[in-house]
Amino acid sequence: VGSSFSSRRLFHVVIPPLTMASASVNTWPDAPTRDDLKVRTEKRDGEETVVAVDGVFNYQSGAVERCLRSNGKLYTVRDGTGSDGAMVGMQWGPTKVTVENGRLTNPNLDVDGFELRRFPTSVGHLDFFDEKPLFSSYFPECERLIKEVTGAKVARVFDYNVRSQGGKLEKKEIKGGGSQVQAPAHIVHNDYTQTSGPARLRQLGNKPTMNDVSRRMRGEAPLLTQEEVELGLKNRFMIINVWRSIRPEPCEVYPLALASASTLDPN
Repeated sequence: VGSSFSSRRLFHVVIPPLTMASASVNTWPDAPTRDDLKVRTEKRDGEETVVAVDGVFNYQSGAVERCLRSNGKLYTVRDGTGSDGAMVGMQWGPTKVTVENGRLTNPNLDVDGFELRRFPTSVGHLDFFDEKPLFSSYFPECERLIKEVTGAKVARVFDYNVRSQGGKLEKKEIKGGGSQVQAPAHIVHNDYTQTSGPARLRQLGNKPTMNDVSRRMRGEAPLLTQEEVELGLKNRFMIINVWRSIRPEPCEVYPLALASASTLDPN
């Protein structure tokens, strides 16, 4: 389980576009603005609840070679503070798509690749900027949640991110770990491929490296036993992001958008 949380998050469903345009190469793009839409449309139901809105998203352009397995042509790196570093092979294509209100679509983890859950926590807003309450309270809560949702026998938190535009501008750090607060990711992406997913599982059966969160939690002990790793590789394992808003107020900027697996073409 990769646990992630933000000061501004709300679940939506993204419907992928049919065409994409080329843009800048090898840089982290800015977030598209309402001005990029030219004409913005918003759909409401009879009770004036927002059902869908138009949005602009940074997809890869049509010139980029896609692959479900790592091909060495598209990748990014992170530094020792967990900050996003340089990108290689990227060509951005800001693309207008329709965004449906995920709270009205009842998404399912096995069908869409994500779902929305009520998940009360004992951790307060400021605690998310301190690794001590994360390790002692929030991570065990996340592991219990994942077991409940998936029926998994084993669930382990191996990483986390706090994303906040204001925190990033202030260069805010997480107390106890030295990791920096990250800005929202303004790109359409998937965290793992069919290459890097199994590779990450195998890594969790080895001694943690310098930048691994588990090293600060458990010392030199591997997060998973070799038996657990082999069971996952032979049967089934999942890498799941547990996103939540860390503020009680509704999300107003940089909402989380998710693409339904049922709408994606593996080719």
